[in-house]
Amino acid sequence: VFHWIFGPDASVARIANAVFGLGTLLGLYLVARALTESRVAAVVTLLAFAIYPADIAYTSITLSQPAFNALALSGVALCLYQRAPKAQWLLSGGALLGCATLTRNQGAALPVLLVIAWLLQRDRPQRAKHALLLAAAFIATLAPWTIRNALAFDAFVPVSNNGGINLYIGNNPSARGRYKFSPKMDARLGASIRGPRRGGPNEVIVDRSRDKRLAWQER
Repeated sequence: VFHWIFGPDASVARIANAVFGLGTLLGLYLVARALTESRVAAVVTLLAFAIYPADIAYTSITLSQPAFNALALSGVALCLYQRAPKAQWLLSGGALLGCATLTRNQGAALPVLLVIAWLLQRDRPQRAKHALLLAAAFIATLAPWTIRNALAFDAFVPVSNNGGINLYIGNNPSARGRYKFSPKMDARLGASIRGPRRGGPNEVIVDRSRDKRLAWQER
């Protein structure tokens, strides 16, 4: 969206990352304040993250982490917010967590953890309603992309189809903690991502069978 509005320039992504960084700091403050009920603890948390070197470095790189951080923390903050009508904030929070999951599929763990935490509390009937609202918004946000995947892959792929290849990237003879591979590894990765439209095998079959099998064999 940012590139569509302002043009395909790298500086646009860096400015967007800075905006996402501000959203991350706000969301982090609200989450820390809700969990600790302490303004001092929230401010200390905010300052600690503001000087975190890795997050500062990501601002200049066109990767998905800054967007994910902002969406995920904003979604959690809305789910924990106590002052406004619960339904509105839970639905909004669930939608933001869905967007975070579409950005990086690790986000799917966040609504699960929230639901578990709520159901462990005393007022379970009320918390169960909160969990249903959160789940409804989360699933509704993911549904269009999941349907698209079903049409494209002819298989159930909720968000992404790269679990096997990521496992193989970290578990192969060339793995040294960096994205630097041998020619043999590059050839295998190229076959994995080519897909049937480019004359390659079905991506789902490759990811779920060959890549995962190779990762376990060569770990």
